[in-house]
Amino acid sequence: MIDGFRCGFLGKSDGSITVGLIYLSILALTTWLVSFYLYKKGYKIFGDANETKIILISHGKMLHKCLELFKKGPNRFCCVDIFRSKPFPKDLPKAISSCKGIVVVDEQSPSGNLCSCIFEGFSDQNYFPKIISKSLPERYLFENGGREYLLNKFGLSKDDIRMILENKEQYRALREIKAVSYTHLRAHETSLQLVCRLLLEK
Repeated sequence: MIDGFRCGFLGKSDGSITVGLIYLSILALTTWLVSFYLYKKGYKIFGDANETKIILISHGKMLHKCLELFKKGPNRFCCVDIFRSKPFPKDLPKAISSCKGIVVVDEQSPSGNLCSCIFEGFSDQNYFPKIISKSLPERYLFENGGREYLLNKFGLSKDDIRMILENKEQYRALREIKAVSYTHLRAHETSLQLVCRLLLEK
C-alpha cells in the first residue's frame, strides 16, 4: 500500500505494485470474510463459558463497561457481544447454557429491550437459564445531562453492574427468576387473565 502511494505521488516505489495490490486484496477479502462470519453468527463470546462463570450479555456502549469487569475477573465472568438480536442467534443458548447465571445489561427500559429478546430467544429453544436484567427504570426520563451522567444516575454505572455480580445475597435472590414459555403462561392463567387476554387480542 505504501508503495502504491509512493508510486502515485512520487512516480517511483521500493517494491512491486502488483505484489502490493495482491497483499492488499488478500487483506480486504480476509477482513470481509471475518466480518461476514461474525455478522451471520450474530454474537461474539469473550472468554470461556462454563458452569463456574456468570455471563454478561450486552451491546454497544454498555458492552465496554461489561468488558472492563470481565478483564478484571476473567475467571469469574464471560462476556457476550450480541450485535444481531433479530433473528435471534439460534446457537447462542447452547453455547452458554452451562453457565452459572446470565446478567443482561442494556441502556433501554425493560419493555422490549435486549433482555426481553434473550428471554424469548432462549425459551423458544427450551432453555430456561437464570437471567437478571439490569436496565433503565420502566418510566420516561425527563432529565438533562450527558449520556454517562444519566446512565450513572439511573443505575447503569460500572459500579452498579459490579454490585449485582458481587452481592451474593442479591444475586442468590434474583437468580431464581427463570424464563418461561408462552405455552407455560397460557397453561397457568386464571379466568380473569384469560378474559383480559382475549379482550386485548381482539
